[in-house]
Amino acid sequence: MRECCPQRTIKREDHAAVADTYRGTIKRISRESGMGTIIRDDDGETVRLHFSHMVGATFKTLAPGDTVAFEVEMGRRGPEARKCLKIEE
Repeated sequence: MRECCPQRTIKREDHAAVADTYRGTIKRISRESGMGTIIRDDDGETVRLHFSHMVGATFKTLAPGDTVAFEVEMGRRGPEARKCLKIEE
């Protein structure tokens, strides 16, 4: 029997990174779409952020230049931030 949808798998070496916490800077925020972009501090890579993955602060309180901590998971369109927390400095 053929499956209707292929299963998504994570390689063992990638699995450990799923729960790692990263720091980054908000590059862009769109309140209309509820999406934003984070630049990771460690490697400069871009990570997408959806408002539903904010913890503690609301999406409305974020602005470009804010520092955040987050976990990364691979989404359909690339790396996505999860459990994103605004860091007050």
